[in-house]
Amino acid sequence: VNYGNLIVQDTGTQLIISAPTDWCGEDSMTLFVHDGEFTVSQSINVIVNPVADPPENVFISIVGNDIHISWEAVMEASSYKVYSSNEPYSGFTEDTSGTFDAESWSTVNNDKSFFYVTAIDGYNGSQGKIVFVSNRSGNNDVFLMDEDGNNQLNLTNNSSNDKVPSISPTKSHIAFSSDRNGSNDVYIMNLNGSDIVQLTFNVSTESIYGTDWLDNDTIIFGAKSGGVYYLYSIDIDGNNLQIITDSNLDATNPDVNSSFTKIYMRRNTPYNAYTSKIYSCNIVGSDMTALTGTIFSDPADIIVNDIEKVLCHHHTNKQIYIMNSDGSDMVNLSNNTYNETSTHSDIPNTFVFTSDRSGENNIWKMNYDGSNIIQLTSEGSNYSSFWRH
Repeated sequence: VNYGNLIVQDTGTQLIISAPTDWCGEDSMTLFVHDGEFTVSQSINVIVNPVADPPENVFISIVGNDIHISWEAVMEASSYKVYSSNEPYSGFTEDTSGTFDAESWSTVNNDKSFFYVTAIDGYNGSQGKIVFVSNRSGNNDVFLMDEDGNNQLNLTNNSSNDKVPSISPTKSHIAFSSDRNGSNDVYIMNLNGSDIVQLTFNVSTESIYGTDWLDNDTIIFGAKSGGVYYLYSIDIDGNNLQIITDSNLDATNPDVNSSFTKIYMRRNTPYNAYTSKIYSCNIVGSDMTALTGTIFSDPADIIVNDIEKVLCHHHTNKQIYIMNSDGSDMVNLSNNTYNETSTHSDIPNTFVFTSDRSGENNIWKMNYDGSNIIQLTSEGSNYSSFWRH
């Protein structure tokens, strides 16, 4: 029997809990025992840590006495080791004579040798992940990196346009949009990029605008139908597609707050982005409230000293602003001449954002007061980040 991502087998004397092949992440289930009169329950939380796979596509080149070995990056690897031997099947020991440079290793060797490379598992279940879009491979792909900017990996790596990614609350899945099958639709994959599944089919006549998670099993996104953008929700098994917002205004760029009780969004008159305002509602779409005047978009909640606040982007001066969750006390955080957009972050007092201050769009992070600015990406154009801590 499947419970979320867990597989439970009842042998009659014991319960065996396992996980699908190639799945990693965190999931939970509740066990109920009933004797006909009384019932007791026990919550079980299961964490499956990824294990670094062996490096693939290993190449070796020799020029004179210089030996150079390279390989593809391995998901969740913190480092690598190279082993060498004079025999092809035995006698291997770690070779510390060489120098590592990311996914490559070089040394000087006057003897005939055999080599193999291993990946060292660097998974830390408490470490956050940032997913983002980059064109560094020649088109828009979904990338994943550690929250310090290390280990940037291309997860989708194909010729389609893959956009607006978001990470599930337990960091087990990534939702994103893609036109890989000829229409703009919502897809899901594991955190390591495996098991890509299409959830919607021709759901939007134009690009999907934003994805986020109402809970670990439900995705919210903005899609266009009948000339209007709506916020939709859908379960991760592709069932229960529902419209959350009304047709009075476009609704896009959803951001679910850290307590999963409220949705922030951009709403505007259809075909007129310069009428956009930040709105909020509860998770079923009621209590819709305008928080700003025009022209603001791209809301992202942030917890500042235990108080919920909202970041947003101003269309005219291209700056990031921060305000209270009711729209009051708005302050310009950027205060510069660059084009900057805030994105989802669920770690208190800090957030990630897109800025062209380096000459190209890149992912940065900074504190809620504008201090401690750190650049995380530098290759290609990078945007649409989502930080799940």
